[in-house]
Amino acid sequence: MGNRNPNSSTFKNEVTLTLKEAQVINRLTYKSRNGCKGFANNFSIYISPVSSGNNFQKVSEGSYTSTNDMLEISFNPTKAKRVKFVFDKANQDWASIGDLRLYKQDETSEKMSRLFSNLVMDTVSEEFNDIKKLEELEKEVKGHPLYNLFKEDVEDAKNIVQGKIENIKTVVAEQHGDRNAHNNKNLKFGFGNNNQPTGIVARPGETITVYVDVEEGKPLPQLMFSQQEGSFANWGRTVSLYPGKNVITVPKVTQEDGWYHHSVTPGGPVYIVNPYTAEEQGKAPVIRFAKGVEEFPTIDKNTNEVEFIKFLKEYKKRIDEDIEANPDVMDRKVIDTFELVADNVVITGTVSGAYDAYVNQGFKPLDSLKM
Repeated sequence: MGNRNPNSSTFKNEVTLTLKEAQVINRLTYKSRNGCKGFANNFSIYISPVSSGNNFQKVSEGSYTSTNDMLEISFNPTKAKRVKFVFDKANQDWASIGDLRLYKQDETSEKMSRLFSNLVMDTVSEEFNDIKKLEELEKEVKGHPLYNLFKEDVEDAKNIVQGKIENIKTVVAEQHGDRNAHNNKNLKFGFGNNNQPTGIVARPGETITVYVDVEEGKPLPQLMFSQQEGSFANWGRTVSLYPGKNVITVPKVTQEDGWYHHSVTPGGPVYIVNPYTAEEQGKAPVIRFAKGVEEFPTIDKNTNEVEFIKFLKEYKKRIDEDIEANPDVMDRKVIDTFELVADNVVITGTVSGAYDAYVNQGFKPLDSLKM
């Protein structure tokens, strides 16, 4: 669906679905057309229990960054004969729908939505914080169409209850607003970006699991996967995030763009892209990296120098072993990258260089932040 009339100060695009029979529904999924033109960046959802009249009740509203992925929007169970989806703000002012589906109330799905006490899914709720209760829930979900998805969450919950949670690193997103726009509009130079270092590195093709906790209906951050020593014109790929569990295949950043003519080990640092303020988002989003990635040597103002040097030596040893086992740089698995994160600048270098400075030459890591 696409509309020939764009949104304006006096007009908002909307679409109304009428069901054959009234049903109790509690969520819908939405996907825009390819290319994201017309994506519903800000939306409102209204429901009417009857087939005619202007008696709609708002059940949900929210905002998302433009994406080609399918979005799921939940709301309180409500009897619906008609459902109205309003484009409060649309990408490029045009409205488009590639796929829009309504879902009836599902008690099993609702139980699964209460399984964890937060969206980073690192704590099991009191309702299910017991192995016997989890085993009962596991039996219930076996007959559900989404069993393959649900069983993973139940298994994760069992591990958490037994103290075996998988967690690599948890990072709170910064809320500085759109620094890139500020640089261009106010400072009048195109330098800098919205990339927040995480101290996490990822390799293309790997499947990673990330959990995101954010206030309902608020703008969501993204992840930017970079290529260390990449071309200045082609060094990263951005992936959208959603509340709760995100399973992502790390995108490849090709170096065949005509600018960079050196072989380099595939992979690089991962960054959070969150161009919003606390006024726009409320609580700062929390991102938990659970599987498929690893930490790499990073210095910031909270660095413990003793622990950093120990980790740097261990990581450098892995790099040396990787080089010996894989003479071809393209076959290597350990990413030779290091970051220095100061308040106003991020410097990306190599672990080899950091090892020479902080181990061989004896410079203090935190002194590097005094610039």
